[in-house]
Amino acid sequence: MIRLDQMFKDCYSPEYQLMCSNPLKHRYTALGLIIRGDVAFSDVNRNIKKMRDELDMVYWNREGFKYGICNAPPLNQPYSLLCLANNTCLSENFSEMVERFNKLYKRKAHVHHYKEFLDEGHFAETLDATVNLIQRYEELEKLEKPEKSFRVKPFI
Repeated sequence: MIRLDQMFKDCYSPEYQLMCSNPLKHRYTALGLIIRGDVAFSDVNRNIKKMRDELDMVYWNREGFKYGICNAPPLNQPYSLLCLANNTCLSENFSEMVERFNKLYKRKAHVHHYKEFLDEGHFAETLDATVNLIQRYEELEKLEKPEKSFRVKPFI
């Protein structure tokens, strides 16, 4: 199981990301894990507990881990793991995209391809939505845990 434990550790390492960012320096909002192979629930739960202790999660979603297990192993491997995570490091990538978009849009590069299908106002709307998303991620990054949190008690 050492190899399985290492796979869980690698899934949030910057070397195994599909984007150029370091999620460990930022805050997670949620994680989805898809595991294939003959893996016990206890091994998955143990590794998620380790991840919960190591990762900086938003205070209101400390239990933000969902996982699914498919017993069919991947081809020529005993098991595999896919981690889909929402992290505030995405704001850096979106900011870079906005900068690149503004440079191209200022020159009206490639706009003629879209004029047949879209109104030019869609470009501004999409840019505003992306900037708003960046601001919301930055707010989550700065969000501090309140001193006293209240939990809703069930009616029993």
